[in-house]
Amino acid sequence: MQVRGSVDTVRESVRGFAQEQGWGVDPSDDPDALAFRKSASLFSWGQRITVTFTPAGEHTAVAVRTKVVGQVFDWGQGKRIVAALSTALGADPAST
Repeated sequence: MQVRGSVDTVRESVRGFAQEQGWGVDPSDDPDALAFRKSASLFSWGQRITVTFTPAGEHTAVAVRTKVVGQVFDWGQGKRIVAALSTALGADPAST
């Protein structure tokens, strides 16, 4: 997805969103990425969410990868996470 703003600004927005959602911070080997963990719930054993940032002119390209812990299918939860993050960042709907 494309988000208006610098990498630093978008990165801080993602951190704020993650904190609002109650996601914990996970270490990331990639300096251009942030990693989070979503705790287990009634419907899931938890997820690892990795968000990568790439400068793209006046915008920042944001790539989101979700990985379900201990399950084969996420039953659409990853898609809902990406949609919520996209909305929170004000991403261009055509770029998601």
